[in-house]
Amino acid sequence: MKRLIIRERYNATANSYDELYREEQYEKYQVTLRYVYPKDTVLLDAGCGTALFAEFLHDHPGKHQTKYYLCLDFSEAMIEIAKKRLSRLKLNYLSELIIADVEHLPLRKNSVDEVYAFTVFFLTDNEDVAITESCRVSKKRVVYTVLKRVPRLHITFKGKLVAETAKDLIFLVDKASKGYC
Repeated sequence: MKRLIIRERYNATANSYDELYREEQYEKYQVTLRYVYPKDTVLLDAGCGTALFAEFLHDHPGKHQTKYYLCLDFSEAMIEIAKKRLSRLKLNYLSELIIADVEHLPLRKNSVDEVYAFTVFFLTDNEDVAITESCRVSKKRVVYTVLKRVPRLHITFKGKLVAETAKDLIFLVDKASKGYC
């Protein structure tokens, strides 16, 4: 039920999200892309919000290459803003918007190459289920962040801690490494 409350909060604050969190999110993206980056990939941005990650990738060309971008969020209001952003960006790859819950991803096993989930799992009813679902749909890897300040008594982190920002820990789950998913 926590996720339903969270969805309502994000629906209510969607119009001010970018103003409040763009700088913080961009820091996560920048640090993450120093260690891992999408390359010729089908990418799932789980908990995409307003599609700031798509904007960041578009505005910071480099080693990363996306061939298909799935933007998934549980908040209808965030998806509406993401839709406008993706349209405005005129991406040179396909993109799709999905309203769904990261604990119940409406995708087949191994249907995407990589999953990126920036500060999303702690908003779910069960973080372990959300991480496991991300592993299920990913062929190659899952990259996710968690807030340092949130107590984590019930979660078993999957993957390897690869970096951190002032507020977040960045984990990489490489499907080639046995035992991570």
